[in-house]
Amino acid sequence: MIDKYILYFNQRNFTCLTQLFTESGILAPPFEPQIIGRRAIYQYLQSSVQATFEPMFINYKKFGSARTQVDVSGTLKTDALTLKTDWTFLLNEDGKICLAQVKLRLPLAKLKNLSLHRQSFLTLHRRQQRLIQERSYCAPFVD
Repeated sequence: MIDKYILYFNQRNFTCLTQLFTESGILAPPFEPQIIGRRAIYQYLQSSVQATFEPMFINYKKFGSARTQVDVSGTLKTDALTLKTDWTFLLNEDGKICLAQVKLRLPLAKLKNLSLHRQSFLTLHRRQQRLIQERSYCAPFVD
């Protein structure tokens, strides 16, 4: 399951990636509120993710009686940055993702600085994405 998530993430195949989540699954990115539900996760990823992820370490462990927690450490790469990250996935008994949480591994001072720059970058990026969408046809989300 996690191998598929990473593959789809790196391919920017967010339609397939969001199908790995439960209907009410949660994506918890850094510096932003949680995104809840497949459709919202798809829209968020489609509008804001321009990165690839290279896993270095994956650890599976039981979480309660029927769930599995998967911890993944690796490197998130964008055109401008390379960041060490920790991802935590909580899978239900059917192997679907209930929660995907992303944490950046940086000193607090760098995290604060990155947070300020990220807000400016996201504002600019979302404006550019709206302009692109206004000029071209975008396929709708398919459940």
